[in-house]
Amino acid sequence: MFEQTKSLKMWVTMLIFILILYSLLVTVYVVRLKTDSEFNRLKAEFEKEKLNSEYLSEIVAIMKAVEGRHAGAPEAKTTEEALTKDAVSEAASDIISDLQNLKVAAILFAADSVSTDTIKPEIDLLLSYLNNSDKFTKTPGKYLFMEADGKWWVGCSLAIDEPSESRELVCEMLKNMGRGLIFGDMDINKPYDGEDIVLMHALNK
Repeated sequence: MFEQTKSLKMWVTMLIFILILYSLLVTVYVVRLKTDSEFNRLKAEFEKEKLNSEYLSEIVAIMKAVEGRHAGAPEAKTTEEALTKDAVSEAASDIISDLQNLKVAAILFAADSVSTDTIKPEIDLLLSYLNNSDKFTKTPGKYLFMEADGKWWVGCSLAIDEPSESRELVCEMLKNMGRGLIFGDMDINKPYDGEDIVLMHALNK
């Protein structure tokens, strides 16, 4: 009798355990369903808001375009105009790069010289320190090596070998790109402001 009672209690305990486990599984399943449902709802709302935002942006862009045309706004730049801007930017970059190469050459030349006191600067003195020296002698007078108040300067004359129609554009680009690096006169207090000769301070003698 005692054994039967013991066995019955064991079966009841197992049944209760199984019921509790089943209840937990059902609870987890329901919670997950609710979570997935909430996630899907939020995702759908996000996609809806995203589409509305993109649609609104397109409408605003169209309105601005129409408004610009009515106001006589200029049309978008053509491919030719864009290429011209790129060419001007490249020309300005090349000039600054050339001046930096000349500056390095001047420093190396000064280091090799016993004394710089009696040297009269001229571009030919720097050619042996330049990798592409032919570029700096191709157009006489374009590249400069000068002295003022005990300072050596290197320069580039835009009036030589630079078409007048693009010179103004290059000058404007240089003003923006060379700020703090280039000057309009052999004076560190006179930053470049569109002059035909672009100068860079090389070193103090």
